[in-house]
Amino acid sequence: KSELEKEKDAVIAERADLEQRQWQIEERVDSLSRDLRAAWENQNSPISDIDLADLGANATGAVAAALSKQGSPYSWGATGPSAFDCSGLMAWAYQQQGKSIPRTSQAQIAGGQTVSISDLQPGDIVGYYPGVTHVGMYIGNGQIVHASTYGVPVQVVPVDSMPITGASRY
Repeated sequence: KSELEKEKDAVIAERADLEQRQWQIEERVDSLSRDLRAAWENQNSPISDIDLADLGANATGAVAAALSKQGSPYSWGATGPSAFDCSGLMAWAYQQQGKSIPRTSQAQIAGGQTVSISDLQPGDIVGYYPGVTHVGMYIGNGQIVHASTYGVPVQVVPVDSMPITGASRY
């Protein structure tokens, strides 16, 4: 029991530290000048003129659900329907199709069928950065839709705008 209490205290302290860091990030982003805010929002080269006709049959199912949330705000731990974090957007989009997938970015990449980047299909989840700390949904035409970070709305960006660590299909 003593060991569990120590672990619980450590988790509570770590959570408080993470919440403090989150607040500091939000405060810094919120205080950016207009030009720096625009640079922050455009950090992954968003594609604003998505032609759904170009996506054709790809713009259905989970892809269509995720794309419908373009412009929604990012919020740590959010799973929709009005705000999202990266894995929350993926889970929400699949849930709209009646399919339940894991909640976290690491579990989403580990839980599906591994696919190579050269074989991506619309709806595949692409993992980014060491430790798969970020995910986005492949929508076709070399693009993903994702919720990237605080202060940046859900947007479409090139699939290779961040370092890819793997992909998964559900």
